[in-house]
Amino acid sequence: EINGGSEIGLWFYPKGQEPTKRSYLVGFTGLKNGTAGLDIPPNSIAYTDHVLAGVIDWLQKQTPQYGPAMLYVSDHGESLGENNLYLHGLPFAVAPREQKHVPMIAWVSPQAEAAGGVSHACLAARRDAPLSHDNLFHTVLGLLGVTATEYRRELDAFANCRGA
Repeated sequence: EINGGSEIGLWFYPKGQEPTKRSYLVGFTGLKNGTAGLDIPPNSIAYTDHVLAGVIDWLQKQTPQYGPAMLYVSDHGESLGENNLYLHGLPFAVAPREQKHVPMIAWVSPQAEAAGGVSHACLAARRDAPLSHDNLFHTVLGLLGVTATEYRRELDAFANCRGA
């Protein structure tokens, strides 16, 4: 089980993966200037990095038998004092940029690249292309080769790298 990096998830780091800095409940403590609360994102990011590295290590071990791939996207960003906001989850229409721009990380085995006709060089060249949560559904369908009337190629983040 993997717990998230939200305020609640901070209490559930596995033994040996506890934060190196104290984490504070930014959204509930009324901290001023965010000085004490700035430990939450580094701790959460470091733990997420650890988890994703473990997933990739495991997938690499499966590569000889399967053609695995991983696509990770965060559900939301976090405000860390910009415009005096220390929270997340504002409605999209009023949420600041920091809450709407989140990481999307892909790892694709050589076998999955070959099976899906995806060019690693093309994906690497497009790594900074702006994407949104709207791309996730269509990218997964495209990566898996699923045919569906709901699929929209223009929202498939890998589409331009197939056959490239």
